[in-house]
Amino acid sequence: GWGEAFEDGLESALQTIKDLGFKGVEFAQVPSCLEKPKIFEELLAKYNLKLLGLAGGDLLERVKFCNELSNDSRPLYLYVQKWENHASEIALAEGYTLALHPHQHTPIYNHEQALKVLKQHANDRCVLLPDTAHLFLAGDNLLTSLDESKDRFNALHLKDWTPLHGWSVFTYSRGFTKLGTGIVPL
Repeated sequence: GWGEAFEDGLESALQTIKDLGFKGVEFAQVPSCLEKPKIFEELLAKYNLKLLGLAGGDLLERVKFCNELSNDSRPLYLYVQKWENHASEIALAEGYTLALHPHQHTPIYNHEQALKVLKQHANDRCVLLPDTAHLFLAGDNLLTSLDESKDRFNALHLKDWTPLHGWSVFTYSRGFTKLGTGIVPL
C-alpha cells in the first residue's frame, strides 16, 4: 500500500492501479487524503475505477465524505474492525453496507467472533470482509471459514504472511508479504 498519504499524489496512485489491470480499489487512507469528494469522484471516473471500500479514519467521517459522492460513485462497503452501535446505525440508515473485517490484535480477530457480531445485526448490508492472513493468524481454517460464510461477503483481502518479524502486536504487520512467499496456505 501507499501508507497514510500518496507520495506522488492520488492521481499517480490511481494510474498505477489502473495500469496493473484493477477495476476497483479500496482505500485505507482517511478521506482528507483523497481530495475533495467531487475531485475524487472525477479521478475515479477518469481511470475507470470503482470505489470498492473505504477503511481509513472514523466511520462517521467516511459517511460524511461518501454522502458528497454521487450514488454511482459511492463505495460497495465501508470497512469496520469493531462494531460501534451509534456510528454503525447512522451508516446503515444512510444506506451504506458495513463490511466487518476480523483483524489480528483486535476484539474481533477471528471468523467465529465476526459471525456472532453479524448475527446480532441481521441486515443484508452487514457483511463480512475476510482476510486470508488475519484468519490464518487467528487459527482459522481458511477454506472452512470462507465456505461457511460465502453468502456473507462480496470482497476478500487476499494476503500472505511470514513470521520473520514475529507475532507481537508491534511487529506482526511487517510480516505481510508477496503472495506465495509466506506461510498462509493460499
